[in-house]
Amino acid sequence: GGMVTKSGKVLHEKVLIRSGNLDKLPISSQKQLIDYGVRIVIDVRNEWENEYYPNVFQQSDTVAYYNLPLIGDALSNDEAFYAKTHAYVELHELYAMYLDDCQAQIGAIVSHFAESDGTAIVHCHAGKDRTGIIIGLILALVGVTDEDIARDYAETRRHIQYLVDEWRVYEESKGNDMAQFERNNACAPETMLATLKHVRQTYGDVRMYLQACGVSEDAIVQIKVKFLS
Repeated sequence: GGMVTKSGKVLHEKVLIRSGNLDKLPISSQKQLIDYGVRIVIDVRNEWENEYYPNVFQQSDTVAYYNLPLIGDALSNDEAFYAKTHAYVELHELYAMYLDDCQAQIGAIVSHFAESDGTAIVHCHAGKDRTGIIIGLILALVGVTDEDIARDYAETRRHIQYLVDEWRVYEESKGNDMAQFERNNACAPETMLATLKHVRQTYGDVRMYLQACGVSEDAIVQIKVKFLS
């Protein structure tokens, strides 16, 4: 909430929350989110992640929970997809692959958000890559500038610094490419700017891209109503 669109309208608050994993959220924090207005959680992690690190709202009587993987176990285990998505250099190249190859999944995620009542949470593990793509698309759809979307994306780094520190120790212990690691976790605004540029160059604009993903015109209108009515 509070972001300003290109036309000067201000997005309503309590519509959408971007988050990392919720498997360790204590009861007091769960109550805080419910009191805030959260009524739907869209978990875009793969099925195995949900199995091993179940979302605390999975059995909630108050919050509707959906596991809608942006990638999914089946595609992640596909040898060709795995090889392609491990051969990138810049992070926006990976995001572009997700945008091109996961359209049905992205369409389902955005459509569920459109149909939801109350505040929605979209989350993956860190709230950066998969979640960042979804939030970027939604904000662009309602008219937020690319620069403001990229700035919001870049805010991720300070919130996940503790995770990056843990990951760095692991990557160093495995002798992995640390320069690539730092690029992957920089949360650079340029990554989101290049991602949105790919959408427009390849599909025309974000609206046309989401329509190609199966998001209906009614759902697109509903999203705009949530933020701007």
